Amino acid sequence: MKPVLLLLPGLMCDAAVWAPQVAHLSEHAQCVVADYGLRDSLEAMARQVLASTDAPRFAMAGHSMGGHGALVLALRHPGLYGSVSAFSPIVSLNTPPMVATSLAPVIVTVIA
Repeated sequence: MKPVLLLLPGLMCDAAVWAPQVAHLSEHAQCVVADYGLRDSLEAMARQVLASTDAPRFAMAGHSMGGHGALVLALRHPGLYGSVSAFSPIVSLNTPPMVATSLAPVIVTVIA
């Protein structure tokens, strides 16, 4: 059985953004591209991402906002992932809304 690789596109992107990687990696992994659908919050998108596969452990990669989501999910659910990669993630510890709503609570939990 091939390992599962969950791919998270950026916020205004879809599966097409990962098409070249899926074409090359499908020989080695079961590639699943997350579809956020009409979700209207980051929490709803995260739930959708986690529902994209029933594999007990998987690799995850995301770019742009998908990279941000990959990092946050990895910090919140560390036991689910064999590896996590974020390409050009949206991460700014100096931007109050980003820190207050996503990364800061997770970082505090990890550090504590």
